[in-house]
Amino acid sequence: MLSKLKIFLFIPLLAILFLSGCVNSVRKRGGYSGQTVETTFSGTCVKVSDGDTIRVLHDDIEEKIRLYGIDAPELTQKDGEAAKDFMRKMVYEKNVTVHVQEKDRYGRLVSEVTVNGKNLSLEIVKVGWAWFEKKYSTDSFLEEAEKEAREKRLGIWRANYVQPPWDYRADQKKHRKKPSS
Repeated sequence: MLSKLKIFLFIPLLAILFLSGCVNSVRKRGGYSGQTVETTFSGTCVKVSDGDTIRVLHDDIEEKIRLYGIDAPELTQKDGEAAKDFMRKMVYEKNVTVHVQEKDRYGRLVSEVTVNGKNLSLEIVKVGWAWFEKKYSTDSFLEEAEKEAREKRLGIWRANYVQPPWDYRADQKKHRKKPSS
């Protein structure tokens, strides 16, 4: 009876140890688009690339983080610099907590990031500097925050027409492919 109990307890413990080792090795090796990599760590924001991408230093490793559930204007797009400035004020040189959801095809850790207890994705959407990304998230808080920012005409929503960054990127890609005359 005692040996069955030991085996019963040992197998789940072994599985936990194996899986935690796999998650860490996957994160270090690279991975692929949509790869689930659930882990949490804290570190210092050492760079703000744009309104939805930051770099965080932890354990002497600099990680590129893409904020989960949102898309901010590209830097070359109208209001792209404003979105980046907002993000810089929120996180630059501050301690953040990163809850990794997955690794995207560019090797970025798609993550929910908090600073001083505030969810960065939610904060930037609330003030109107980013879109809620319905295609990749079902977060009702982000959806409601975008709706309120639109109604109040905050940030990007103060303009009559706003080109979503995914459409902007598609247009840029088309223009690069056109042969010159």
